[in-house]
Amino acid sequence: MDIFIDDLIFSLQQAGGISVYWSELMKRMNAVTNKHVVTCISTQGHQNILAEKINWQHPTIADNSLPIQAKRFLPLLKKLPAKSIFHSSYLRWCWQKDVVNILTIHDLAPEKGLINGKAKYIRQLQQRIALQHADGVLCVSETIRKDLLNHYTFLQPEKVKAVYHGVSDAFYSTGQKERTQPFVLFVGHRSGYKNFSLAVDVVSAIPNMQMMVVGGKQLTAQEHDLLNKKLANRFVFKATVDIQELNNLYNHAFCLLYPSAYEGFGLPIAEAMKVGCPVVTTNKAAIPEVAGNGALQVKELTVDAFVEAIQSLQHQAVRNHLLEHGQKQAMNFSWDNCYNQTMAFYQTIWQAKFG
Repeated sequence: MDIFIDDLIFSLQQAGGISVYWSELMKRMNAVTNKHVVTCISTQGHQNILAEKINWQHPTIADNSLPIQAKRFLPLLKKLPAKSIFHSSYLRWCWQKDVVNILTIHDLAPEKGLINGKAKYIRQLQQRIALQHADGVLCVSETIRKDLLNHYTFLQPEKVKAVYHGVSDAFYSTGQKERTQPFVLFVGHRSGYKNFSLAVDVVSAIPNMQMMVVGGKQLTAQEHDLLNKKLANRFVFKATVDIQELNNLYNHAFCLLYPSAYEGFGLPIAEAMKVGCPVVTTNKAAIPEVAGNGALQVKELTVDAFVEAIQSLQHQAVRNHLLEHGQKQAMNFSWDNCYNQTMAFYQTIWQAKFG
């Protein structure tokens, strides 16, 4: 099989769950020397911190020279060899009928009404068009697969497969859990359904607790004012951290607070569980599927409910339970398995189209 991929996502974010997913797939494709020809259609000039570590050795061809904000909404404008596979990092498709289009769906936030305004309709339209051209669809959880088939009834179930994310071996327990000043860790995007303001209120209600905010874009003026008002001298913000520093933060945090109302997977949950960092999260969307019995899942998204859950972690028996079950649950998520299942899916869909 001739496989073509792009690296569009690296121009859309400096870091993030989709970037992690795509970089891990590319690392493993990079190791393939004889079995498949993998070509990357590359957009130059991005500053993604994960892409820098791939060191791509396979063929590379330049993507079109359109601005990224135009390119991201258009189909691939390169002509590919007949009977090849194209898998975009983010919702692009090839217009050729003699090419297999593979698509990965990470969530259905716009379809669920969790994104508002113009962005909701643009993203939903983009996702629908990409799905209409897809020969095969990968979903990051069974929850997303089920929701996708319910929402887009034109999809054929046998051509839609759930393949879990993995957790990097770079996340591990260092055995160092001392916390001279305990802190709650918040990782990732902060907008809308991620419930960042709720997380700030929760930490502010716990005396002597610090908050470490990691990832996402730079703080907005509103977010900065909120933190200064509710957590003056009790918070630290880091827009980007490398994987070693993130592992260190998981190891030393009192807990990961992940109050999201919706997730297609929830990669920080799996990362924290693998390290042995207690996780306090919700029971929404795919989170129970990922967390299993390895996290405290709050049913009501209120300050009191989250405070109660976090304070329960002062009991060593609770922490030990989460450590045991969390690390066991995290073993279900392997990037090698993700890669192998993805390549097998390519073969299945290619065979179904071309015989």
